Amino acid sequence: MTAHPSLLTTNVSTLETQVQHSLMRERLVSALSSASGVLALALACIGLYGTLAYAVARRTCEIGIRMALGATRSRTIWLILREALLLTGGVALAALPVLTLGHMASGPAGPRLGAALRVDTRGRRERSVL
Repeated sequence: MTAHPSLLTTNVSTLETQVQHSLMRERLVSALSSASGVLALALACIGLYGTLAYAVARRTCEIGIRMALGATRSRTIWLILREALLLTGGVALAALPVLTLGHMASGPAGPRLGAALRVDTRGRRERSVL
């Protein structure tokens, strides 16, 4: 099947190229979201390190006394690691509801948690199916 000879055809490209161009904005948003997630993870790790370093520095005298009274090195390390595990476990437990709600809100039918409007990538508001 051919086009009419008097019709002007411009901007001819393959389907793959058109799909690549249509997904460019979504890929950019995805890359920026991933970068901000990595930054948040790095900041959380730095915060946990600072908190643990402060706790160990605060307990230096206690650790020295425990060592002088005969506590083994492994027992003293476990004392510090137990506090670190409790701290990171608390953070993980606090993150579980957030991750669960985020997963529930991003289903194929749109938000299911009572938000009736969502904004698509072009900025228009559209009704979602609840």
